[in-house]
Amino acid sequence: QNKHLAKSLRDFSQKAGQYEEQYRHQAEEVQLAGIFQMSKMFRTVRSEAKKIPGGLVQFEEVAAPHLEQLASMLSDENVSVRKATADALRYMGQAAVKAVANRLEADEAEARGMACSTLARMGEVAKQYGSAVAELLFDRDEGVRVTALQAVDAMGETMANVENVTQMLGDKFKKVRAQ
Repeated sequence: QNKHLAKSLRDFSQKAGQYEEQYRHQAEEVQLAGIFQMSKMFRTVRSEAKKIPGGLVQFEEVAAPHLEQLASMLSDENVSVRKATADALRYMGQAAVKAVANRLEADEAEARGMACSTLARMGEVAKQYGSAVAELLFDRDEGVRVTALQAVDAMGETMANVENVTQMLGDKFKKVRAQ
């Protein structure tokens, strides 16, 4: 079983690396297909790894750099690619949480917003990042502030205390106040 897992991990790493090289700068349909393939492959190998003692830890070590690469696509200029990436990461669970959380500090507003909503949709495994999401309630981008507020609410975060919420009522953007 361990030899089979080792082979699966090597194959996963190789194929994920191929995705990163081949699909990243292709047409939208090709990128979306690559994201789907990587997500499917991830779930399959992860399922195998769970069956072997210590296998999940090995898998997460091999997968981590690829998940960081995938999470970087939350910054893609194409909204369909960003959404597909968010969906794929969401289903990757605990192993992907850190990679998604790292995007909370991205330069691109779209990436910060997608990271907020993805973490909220990841459920319990992402709760540890609720306070990091709450920090984006005062982001420089109004869309990120709105998404952060929705995410904080969905994550069940205590709204980073009531003071933050009352400060948001004074936000200069109506869309933020409405949330």
